[in-house]
Amino acid sequence: MRQVTCIPGSITWKDSLIAITQLFDSARAQEGRAVREYETAFKCYLGAEHAFAFGSGRTGLSAILTALEIGQGDEVILPGITCVVVPNAIQYTGAVPIFVDIDSGTYNIDYKEIESRITDRTKAIIVQHTFGLPADLDPIVKLAGKHDLLVIEDCAHALGAEYKGQKVGLFGDASFFSMEQSKVISTGMGGVAVTNDASVAEKIQAFQQECAPPAAPDVGKLLRQLVLLDLLFRPVNFTWGTIAHRLLDKRHAFVAPLAQEEYVCEKPPHYEKSLTNAQAKVGLNQLRNLETNLRHRREMAGRYRRGLAEMGFAETRLADNVRPVYLRYAFVVSDKPRAVAAARKHQIGFGTWFNSVIYPEECSLERTGYKLGSCPRAEDAVEHVINFPTHLKVTARDVDRIIRFVRTETGLSRLSSRMPGKHILAVADKNRSLRT
Repeated sequence: MRQVTCIPGSITWKDSLIAITQLFDSARAQEGRAVREYETAFKCYLGAEHAFAFGSGRTGLSAILTALEIGQGDEVILPGITCVVVPNAIQYTGAVPIFVDIDSGTYNIDYKEIESRITDRTKAIIVQHTFGLPADLDPIVKLAGKHDLLVIEDCAHALGAEYKGQKVGLFGDASFFSMEQSKVISTGMGGVAVTNDASVAEKIQAFQQECAPPAAPDVGKLLRQLVLLDLLFRPVNFTWGTIAHRLLDKRHAFVAPLAQEEYVCEKPPHYEKSLTNAQAKVGLNQLRNLETNLRHRREMAGRYRRGLAEMGFAETRLADNVRPVYLRYAFVVSDKPRAVAAARKHQIGFGTWFNSVIYPEECSLERTGYKLGSCPRAEDAVEHVINFPTHLKVTARDVDRIIRFVRTETGLSRLSSRMPGKHILAVADKNRSLRT
């Protein structure tokens, strides 16, 4: 029996081959034409006017905040569930993060809660598309227009997701995407900032030109990391691959997703990094195969949905006319630690995003500016949400085994006060024809 895991599975053998080739071509690994080609391919895929590649999604966000002239004393609204790198980037500018509670079904910011948090210092709203489920953008954009606020889309989970027939990332003043190893596509680390505003683009480009590429040893580590992730998490060796991954991680064989300073909301040295030529080549290959990737994720999500529906699990509602990408398939359980422990016994690696309102749980909530009790739905969600893998290395057989596991572990389901007498499945299937 092989292990089913939420460890990233977007890296293919072709990506590994590109990475290996670049390891033996160190002269062109850092700089070259591939970065510009990658940016062009990215903006063409989205239908955007401008796209700029960075060494991480958070650097892309920092470029956007700088370009939009968000700074000392400004307030930026963001959802009550997010990664620490988002409030960090806000605070690095001197601005203040203002957390707003989420919609408990989609984990996206609850637009009905936003207006009460707007003050005369509010400058922007960050809209996160959590788990690849598009937020309800129309009312947020309308509210922003009413109060003359900027809108930044956090598309770290949502490359390829659509809202009313248009890909997310084009509804606000700018957006950023992440290509860290756990995302829809991966360049090991990496990110892209997108805008349709020429003046904003000019300032993002100026920021980009000040960014330095990672040091040569880190470039090599990133490339080896891509190869190892592909090898370690092939279907035939998930079990020992997971063990090997942990051992290699302890020996610092991988580039850490967070610097130690980021856990305590301090800005690390060499924070502003550019994307390397070698990573861009991997990104180009992944973009070519993106629709296959997304189709697979949607097929696996549909299989989860049908299997859980047969057990009587209810579905919550998403915004109208959305097409998610299902970075992961979120699910609510009564006892999260028990669910994870039981899954491990069956060699099923549930994801535990988010295990804290500010991920990861080791981060200092106080330093992010988050106040306990301020977002009760978000705090409830992190106590109960787990997620199922949808990546390319997950098969229909894997999904069926997970469904059988949920069926037999009857104590995992949770009665909800929001929908009395029914269990909650934290993804929706309204407008099903758009999502399959």
